[in-house]
Amino acid sequence: MIGYTFFPTPEQARLPVGNRRVFLALGLMMIVFVIVTGYAVARYRATLGHPLRPTHLNHPWIRAAGDLSQAAYFRKSFNLPGPVRHAWLKIAAADAFEVNVNRNPLGRQYLWRPTRPFQSGTSEKGQVVSWQDPAMALNFPREYQWDGHDNWRLPTFIELTSSLVPGRNVIAIEAESRLAAARVSFEGEIRLWSGEVIPLRSDDTWLGESSIPGPQFLDWTEVAYWDKAWRSAVICEGPTPHALRTVPEPVYTDPFMGDWLRHPTAGNDSEITFA
Repeated sequence: MIGYTFFPTPEQARLPVGNRRVFLALGLMMIVFVIVTGYAVARYRATLGHPLRPTHLNHPWIRAAGDLSQAAYFRKSFNLPGPVRHAWLKIAAADAFEVNVNRNPLGRQYLWRPTRPFQSGTSEKGQVVSWQDPAMALNFPREYQWDGHDNWRLPTFIELTSSLVPGRNVIAIEAESRLAAARVSFEGEIRLWSGEVIPLRSDDTWLGESSIPGPQFLDWTEVAYWDKAWRSAVICEGPTPHALRTVPEPVYTDPFMGDWLRHPTAGNDSEITFA
């Protein structure tokens, strides 16, 4: 017999309507699966490479009273009726700051040279976006021509709990800027064990001076420092209310939710094993 090849007619090659719908549905499902998977992977990799989330500066910017200055000193004294359970501060500065509570320095952002990487002068290393080498190993003779870092774009969270005590307290903030005026914007709160919450916010209830008035025996960050000659801070324009963050805000804003445990008869210096 002579072999031959069978070529189906178009009518014979056409799939039944039901089968065509099945293949079309499977094809669409595969396309959707590829798109969704690719989007999820891209979002995950973007999160790893850029751990930034939006946040807001909800309170006004303040500067020192008087003429515009590249330095500013802010103070606020207050009484706490009981022990502190949790306290925090979120601060942004144009361009640098240092926060002291009862003369204890708790956090700062130095006014660093612009050839150094962003956040080189921060004390809160856990909030640094990335670690980079300086653009130059030595000082550049025209370094002043470089644009400075927009430090205010990444507010710093600072833990205040351990430095606050029942009774009289003072929070002192120093700000510096290459261009006048030095400004800060911040918010926070003090939560007592009694349940009372005391808000902290930048406004004109703070005292603000461009230089520390008059010689005194006490440092301006101390509780007993005499600040009656200080003027009120001035509310001013800020860069923008929109900023970014590297850490989840509840890490700083929410108090520790666990309960403290102790042995009913053990002393403060005893070693206790819980099982």
